[in-house]
Amino acid sequence: MSRLKPNQYLYTVYKDKRGKWRWRKQAANYYVIDASTQGYSSRRYAVNDAMRYGAPAILLEGHKEAAGSVSLQVIV
Repeated sequence: MSRLKPNQYLYTVYKDKRGKWRWRKQAANYYVIDASTQGYSSRRYAVNDAMRYGAPAILLEGHKEAAGSVSLQVIV
């Protein structure tokens, strides 16, 4: 993983241990500063929830390009 600049954030959409989709936002020091409060049955729902909380639209584009259970990461 590349180092983040001080004004950048890392958004990640991933599958948890129960097989549910979640998202998190990390600061430049990789501390989690925001995250989903529930697991979602599909990655699309997790991406939509992340966008409600400020994730960029590029996360939605990454969702369309990724396949299967691959997690998504976007630096903004």
